[in-house]
Amino acid sequence: MMQKIILDTDIADDIDDAFALNYILQNPDAFDLLGVVTTFKNPLERARIAKKILRLCGKENVGVYVGSKNPLNATFHPFHYEKVDEKGIIHLLSYKPELEGEKVELENGVDFIISTIKKYPHEVMLIGIGPLTNIAQAILKDPSIKGLIKTIVVMGSFQFEGSCHQTKEWNVLVDPEASKVVYESGIPLRVVGGDITCLSTLTQEELDEVRSARNPSASYINEMLEEWMRANNRMPVLHDCLPISSLVSDRYLKFKKVRVKIPLEKEARGTSVITFDSTSNTMMACGFNRDLFIKDFLTLYKKGSI
Repeated sequence: MMQKIILDTDIADDIDDAFALNYILQNPDAFDLLGVVTTFKNPLERARIAKKILRLCGKENVGVYVGSKNPLNATFHPFHYEKVDEKGIIHLLSYKPELEGEKVELENGVDFIISTIKKYPHEVMLIGIGPLTNIAQAILKDPSIKGLIKTIVVMGSFQFEGSCHQTKEWNVLVDPEASKVVYESGIPLRVVGGDITCLSTLTQEELDEVRSARNPSASYINEMLEEWMRANNRMPVLHDCLPISSLVSDRYLKFKKVRVKIPLEKEARGTSVITFDSTSNTMMACGFNRDLFIKDFLTLYKKGSI
């Protein structure tokens, strides 16, 4: 059965967002992608990059919507490899001038989330693989959608042995206020934390397989990958693919019921406090079949290669 989804992403920072969008598009029997919404720093450039991947996968009909540039109540700085122009605009590493021809939607991303949830009540899953600013803004702007969202699927937080752990994960750290709104909303959540996603760091052999893919979308993403690796000098991690994979098959991840609190005070700001709770409607990944997932991911990524 196809699942109606909206992907909310900060595509074009770490390379995993591009892998995640491609993973959705390579699973057409699993997902009815209603739209892509971009967030953080330069959401317009992100939207055009996402639109190109959609076009290369033959999905030009899927709309891409520009969401929020700024977190709810936080400041941010460019990465060391990003250019800042005379107007103070941060330009993303993978953005090229020719991408200006990629057409994105005029409707604001937050408004698109609200209108789509109302159009398909109790049917839409929101997949948040970046800072949760757009999703939080949608909830704050129209709280009535809280009871209409099927599930929010999130890459974020950390979970280790014991009742709680206070490590700062990027998507939470960028916008703790937004994370608090979403995690403490009472909406059913499916969360995959950094402790699990870091297990999907590619080996050199797996990276070589990724680089060998020759279909149109993979070729473009691999160009982004090479730029990203030169700038970061580390191996790619498939962080954002994992929560999406849990909607394709229950063979990849195991989940437990937890509650997640996001403190905002001083040193604790940007951390996640996890407690196990059998009555909660928040599910958090606690186990990962890495070999099976990586095998299936690589098969999909190389599909259609020449």
